[in-house]
Amino acid sequence: PKIKDMDTYITKWWKWWKGINPVWCKQSGSEQLTMEGSGDWDTLHITGANSTLSVLVSLWFWREHISNTSPTLQSWNEAVKDINW
Repeated sequence: PKIKDMDTYITKWWKWWKGINPVWCKQSGSEQLTMEGSGDWDTLHITGANSTLSVLVSLWFWREHISNTSPTLQSWNEAVKDINW
């Protein structure tokens, strides 16, 4: 399937990704996730149809729909960096 509205897809992806991250990764009053500290990662241990594999598949799907010169490539790179942390 084709992504009809890339901006909406990106906004929803980040909301979903932030929602499944541990509370300690979320900075108070900020939209950004923190890449420091430590804590329990159990919230990312998702099984079933919406498993953590969904994170990788959704990133692959996103990347397949943007060009190397797309302004949304930066957001995709940030997402990849974040899931690698």
